[in-house]
Amino acid sequence: MSGTASVPNTFQSAVTATGLQLDTNYNTVVAYLNDPTNRNNYAADGGATNTVVVTFAPPVVGGYTAGLELAWKWAATPTGATVLNANGLGNINVVNPDGSALQAGQGTAGSIGKAVYDGTRAIFITPPSPATKAAMQTATASASFETPSMVKHNTGVVKAWAILSGPATGTVITSGGLGVSQHIRNGTGTYSIVFSQPFAAANYAVFGITNSQGNSIVVQGYSTATCTILCVNTTTGDAQDPNNNLHVMFIGELA
Repeated sequence: MSGTASVPNTFQSAVTATGLQLDTNYNTVVAYLNDPTNRNNYAADGGATNTVVVTFAPPVVGGYTAGLELAWKWAATPTGATVLNANGLGNINVVNPDGSALQAGQGTAGSIGKAVYDGTRAIFITPPSPATKAAMQTATASASFETPSMVKHNTGVVKAWAILSGPATGTVITSGGLGVSQHIRNGTGTYSIVFSQPFAAANYAVFGITNSQGNSIVVQGYSTATCTILCVNTTTGDAQDPNNNLHVMFIGELA
């Protein structure tokens, strides 16, 4: 049900007690129908993990019918495939829109779950929860979404990259980049990349290449705020400014 109910409740020449009573009854019905709390199909879960048991009051008189909305407060955080039983009508599978079973963490004890019965199953329509810092660090949760503030904790995502204009003179190299505040030429073939936001630890991965043949990239030093790289001649092993750009990127967890 949705919208506003309109029930005729005026009787022509209603002057008798019976007519007044009918008007009162209809007013009561209209007020009930227009009260959204009477159309929620919501109840607290009284079941065990992965088995949602709810008792709606008044009960679901027509049984499970296509389009029936079901909402509940989780008694326990689901750990996998889940079933639901409303008013003793029997278990029905709670599945994702693609038909797959629920995964661990698709719901949290005390939060609200919602599904719509499609004639066979209850299609879970509750939005996923935001991933926690721990989930981002371990990359084990698959039932959550990444918020922008949590992406920094995903250890498998590139957090910074830079294109260093190798042959340029001076100490500050101006070039393209992301997550980098400054590129500094320390000397022949030696460059420092200063991060806009420090890494959580000096154990991030560094990848670097150069457009110049005969050159390779070596990491000279790590810190959470800066990484220093060295461009060397692959034949002699000497430090050498490349004739073209250096490309570097960094993967790890930001602080």
